[in-house]
Amino acid sequence: MKQLLSYFFLSTIFFSTAFTPIEKQAAENTKVVNYDNTDLQKVEIKDVQYIPLETMDQSLIGETNKVLYRNGLFYVMDKSKSKTIFTFDDKGNFRSSIAKSGNGPGEYVELTDMDVDAAGNVYVADNANKRLIKYIKGNSKQFEIIPVGVHFLGFACLQDTKFILSDVFGQKGQRQKLALLDATDGSLKTLLAVTTNDIDEISILRMSPYPLYRSADALYYNERFMPMIYTFNKEGDLQQDINLESNRYIPHSELKSLAGNPMKYIKEHKYIKDIISIYETSDYLVCQPFIFPSAEYLIVPKDKTKKSYRISLQDQPALKNISMIKAVTKNKLVSVMNYNEESLILQKKHAALKGWNEDSNPVLVLFSPSN
Repeated sequence: MKQLLSYFFLSTIFFSTAFTPIEKQAAENTKVVNYDNTDLQKVEIKDVQYIPLETMDQSLIGETNKVLYRNGLFYVMDKSKSKTIFTFDDKGNFRSSIAKSGNGPGEYVELTDMDVDAAGNVYVADNANKRLIKYIKGNSKQFEIIPVGVHFLGFACLQDTKFILSDVFGQKGQRQKLALLDATDGSLKTLLAVTTNDIDEISILRMSPYPLYRSADALYYNERFMPMIYTFNKEGDLQQDINLESNRYIPHSELKSLAGNPMKYIKEHKYIKDIISIYETSDYLVCQPFIFPSAEYLIVPKDKTKKSYRISLQDQPALKNISMIKAVTKNKLVSVMNYNEESLILQKKHAALKGWNEDSNPVLVLFSPSN
């Protein structure tokens, strides 16, 4: 999958944190999955759906840096080129956009992340100005400024006044891995602290620039180089969800050697360096323990975690040229497919792709692995 490989190399521009892989006691109700004991299974990919995103002058997408499905709508963030958030309905029809790059009222200097709440309010992170901007119901002309007071790499909205911040940092490096912002008084509560000072943490490459993953109201987070996958309740309390056991987590000595050395990170194919693309459907949780660029994912059935297994999307003709999994609807995983010559094969087979060409917006690809 060329798109998967290109995503990997494009991701080398993102840097984040690392820490000593110390052991942590799992909570009693934490689900345990042993990654080393899972098998690679050949499964049928079913219910594949192609949704071309409508191409208009006001909806041209340069890069699909982030995708969210919320309230029956797809939100696409292009922070690299147009610095815009686009909204499409579930048929791919263009609905609206937020293009507010600048220094004026309600504008952002540095668009670094986005989120959408259950009421349809769109939030963006303006990291340069240490703040969030809330666009009421996605209307770029109606907004509220939410001061944060610190720099951060990612965020997620829990409720109107509470936000999770990831990778809070200052001039001397990372301050907190996770923090809870209460916008009513501006207070910042540490949820996960930095546990080591002997590694240049922000110089270690990370495979996903967005460590918080949204599946409708659920949020997931993995503490880098550690087996624990967390969720949050509405009050912002960190809750252990899955302990993904493995003997392949990178040791502390190797972490130190990766600091400031992105090419070594790319060439290192022995250890789990990140757990990415953490999403849930009504039946299972899917994630990718990232060792090297691949189309392999771990499927964790919600009611039978001991029967977890791995799948590869590499040999699925219907998923040819897709990117990595970037979002989830209620029951389908969502990826992105950009136009190229190999896409012509799919175009001839699927009516939804009729008229798609090199000047068109990307196509969203929705699919589910069979149980």
